[in-house]
Amino acid sequence: MTHPDESASKIRNWWPALAIVGGACLFCWPVFLGRIMMPADMCLLMLPWRSLQHHFPDFYRPHNPMFDPIQQYLPWRIYAVESLRAGFLPLWNPYAFCGTPFLANLQSTVLYPLNLLFLITGARHGFGVSAILHLTLGGLFMYAFLRTLALARPAALLGALILMFNGFTVSWLEFPTMSLWVFMWLPAVLLAYERSLRTPRSVWPVLCALALAIQFLGGHLQISAYVVIAFLLYAVARIISREERAVSRPLAAAIGLGSLAVGLALAAGQLLPTLELAQQTGRAPHAAAEAARTAFPLSHFILYLVPNFFGSPVHYNYWGNVADPSALNFFETACYVGVLPLLLAVWALRRWREQTALFFTLLAIFALLVAVGSPLYRLLYYLTPGFRQLAGVARVLCLAAFGLAGLAAVGLDDLLGAKAPRSPRSPLLVAFSLALVVALALGLVWPALHTTEFREAFPDFPPYLTKQILFFFLLAAAGGAVVTLRARLRIGIPFASAACIGLVALDLFAFGIGFNPFVDPRMAYPETDSIRWLKDNVGHHRIASLASNGLDWMAHNSPMIFGLRDIHGSDSLRPRRSFELASGPDLAQADYPAPDSPLMDLLAVKYLITRRPVSDGWVLRQDAEVPIYENLEALPRAYFQSAAQELASSHPTVGQELASSRPTVGQELPSSRPTVGQELASCPQGSLAFERDDPDAITLQVTTDQPAQVVLTDSYYPGWRARVDGRPSDIRRVNYAFRGVLVPAGNHSVELAYEPASFQVGLFASLVALLLLAAAGPALYLRGRPSAAATASRS
Repeated sequence: MTHPDESASKIRNWWPALAIVGGACLFCWPVFLGRIMMPADMCLLMLPWRSLQHHFPDFYRPHNPMFDPIQQYLPWRIYAVESLRAGFLPLWNPYAFCGTPFLANLQSTVLYPLNLLFLITGARHGFGVSAILHLTLGGLFMYAFLRTLALARPAALLGALILMFNGFTVSWLEFPTMSLWVFMWLPAVLLAYERSLRTPRSVWPVLCALALAIQFLGGHLQISAYVVIAFLLYAVARIISREERAVSRPLAAAIGLGSLAVGLALAAGQLLPTLELAQQTGRAPHAAAEAARTAFPLSHFILYLVPNFFGSPVHYNYWGNVADPSALNFFETACYVGVLPLLLAVWALRRWREQTALFFTLLAIFALLVAVGSPLYRLLYYLTPGFRQLAGVARVLCLAAFGLAGLAAVGLDDLLGAKAPRSPRSPLLVAFSLALVVALALGLVWPALHTTEFREAFPDFPPYLTKQILFFFLLAAAGGAVVTLRARLRIGIPFASAACIGLVALDLFAFGIGFNPFVDPRMAYPETDSIRWLKDNVGHHRIASLASNGLDWMAHNSPMIFGLRDIHGSDSLRPRRSFELASGPDLAQADYPAPDSPLMDLLAVKYLITRRPVSDGWVLRQDAEVPIYENLEALPRAYFQSAAQELASSHPTVGQELASSRPTVGQELPSSRPTVGQELASCPQGSLAFERDDPDAITLQVTTDQPAQVVLTDSYYPGWRARVDGRPSDIRRVNYAFRGVLVPAGNHSVELAYEPASFQVGLFASLVALLLLAAAGPALYLRGRPSAAATASRS
C-alpha cells in the first residue's frame, strides 16, 4: 500500500510535466476534433480548388493567409510519406523545377527521425500531432534544464511555458522546421551538456551529440546555426565559470567540441547533400546592406509589450510593414514573451553575478544586438562562415526568447525563495516605465491612425488597438501586483506560483491560441476532376500554371502531390539553370514563361492551366473547373540530337525570348529540335520510348540509324549515372540545363539512376558515428554506475 506522503511526493514531482503536456494539448485542441494544423483554406483561393468553395459554406476567407506551409511543407511531407510507404528513400523530386534533389533539400526533413510519426498519422494530420509532440518535448527539456540549474519547480515550469508559447514559437508553428523541429532541441542540447559536465562518465555526452545531430536534421540551417551559437556561448560560460563542474576546463571544452563534431558526423548523410545542392543553386551571398533590411526595426520593440500593436494577419489589419513590405512581416518580427516575464526578468538581474542569470542575460542581449543589425551582426557577417547566406536577420530573436524565458524563471525562483520582505521598487518602476512607453508609442501613432488613407485601409483599427493596449495595462497591473505582494511576503509560495503561472498562461494563450489555422482536412489539396484528367493524359510530359491575377494559379509544388511534373516549384535550394529557365529575370514563376515562349516547347510543357488569354498554338481541352490548354507543339521529354552537334554550354539572358521560332511537332520524332537559341542542323531518325520513369531511375529503349545523343529535358545535376546496355556512360549537360547521353547506331537500353556520392559518403560517416556512439553509450553508462562494492561500503 502506498504511503500518503509518497503519493504527495509523486504529485509534486509530476505535476509540472502534466501541466506541460496539458498545455500543448490545449493549445492544439482542434487536432482532437480531426482538424489539421495547416492553412489549407488558402487552397480555396487557387486553381483548380477555387471551384470547391461552395462545399465549405462557412468559408469566408483564409483564417491566417500563410502560403509557404501549403506550398512547401505539405507537398514535401506528402511526397516523403508516400515514397517511404512505397519502400524507397526519396532522393530526387522529378515533379518540380524539371527535377530537383529532394533529400538534399534540408527542409524536406526525410532523415529527421521524429517525422516517422507521419507514416502513422498521414501527412495532413501529422503536422498537428507533431506540434503537440514537439511543444511537449521542448517544454520538458526546458523544465529539466532549469531544474538541473537548481531552480524551483514552479520557476522551471514558468520558463518551459514561455519557451513553448512565446511569439516566435507560436507565429512560426506552421513552419515547423523553424519553431519545432530545430528550436525545441536547444534546451535538450544545453541540458545534456550541463549533465555531461557534472557526470562525464555517463550517457550524457552521447545524448548531447545526439541532440545536436537531431536538430541539424530538423530542416533549417539558420535556426541550427543559432542553436549552435547558443550552445557554444553556454559552453564558454561554463568553462570559465567557477560553479559546480566535475571536469577540468580542457575536458569541458573537449566534451563540447567533441559533441558538436559527433553531431555533425551523425547528420552528415543530410548535410553533405545539402551543401552540394547549395553549391549548385548559384545563390549569391546577401550583401550586408541587403541583409540589414530584414533586421528588427527599433520601432517594433513595442511588440514586446503589445504583440498586436501593428495589427495581426489573423485580423487582416497588419500594417507593420507599410514602409517596406518586402523586408518585414508579422512573422519576422514576432517576439512576444509576455508582460509578467519581462518584470520577472528584471527582478532576476538581482542575481546577475550568478552564472545562470548572467548567461541568460548575455544571450538575450546578444540576440537583440544581432537582430537590430548592430556592429555585432556585421562582425558575424564578415567573420562567420556561411553567415552571409542567412536571410531574415530578426529570426535570431528565438535566442532572445530563450534567454528571457530563462531569466523569468530565475526571477520567479528568486521571488519564491525570499525569506525576508524586499522592496518591490524595481519591478514597479519597470512596470510604470513599460506603461509609459506604451502610452508614448500610442501617442506617436495615434494621429497617423486617423488619417484618411489609413482609415480607408483599416477602418476599425483604432478601437482594435485600444483593446490591445487596455489588455496590456491589465496584465502589467496584475503582474506588478503579484510581484509586489510576493516581494513583501504578503502571499505564500503556492499562491504566488499559481498566480504567476496562470497569468503567463493566460497572457500567451490570449495572444497565440487563435493565431494558427486548424481547418477541415478536405480543404488540403483534394483530387478534383481536372487533376484526374491531367493524370490520365499528361504521360511523360510536364504541366505549367500561369496566373491571370492574384492567386489565380496552381500553387507551386502542389502538382507533385498528384505525380504531375511541373516546370515550376518552390524551394530556397534548387538547381540554378533549370530554375532560371522557368522563372525569368524577376523570379516570377507564376508569370513566366509566356504561353507563346519557345521555352514552353523546350521544357516539354504539354498542358497549361491558366485563365490568361493564349494563342492558337494552344487548344482548350478542359474547362469544367479551370481552363486546361494543350500545347500541340511541345517537345517530348526525351528526343534525339545529332552526336555531331556542339553541345550548348551557354544561355542567352534569361528573360529574353529565344530567337528560334516554335518548332512544329507533327510526328513522334520531328526532323528538327531546337537547342537554346538555335536550330539543330539535322537529327537522327529512329524511335525512343520510356520503359521506366521513376523518380530516381529512368530507362529508355532507343533505336537510331546513326550515332546520336539522347537528350532528356530533366535537370542536369551531379549524382546522376548513365549506363548504355549496362556499360557506364557519361552524362553531359546539354541545352544549358539538361542531360545528354551519347549512343551508337542500333537498338540500345539507356539507364539513368540517381546515385549521389555526397549522400553515400555522408551516410557512411553517419553510420560510423552512430556505431561509435552505440558502443560508447553503454560503456559510459556502465562506468558511471557505482560498483556493488562501493554501494555496499556506503551502506
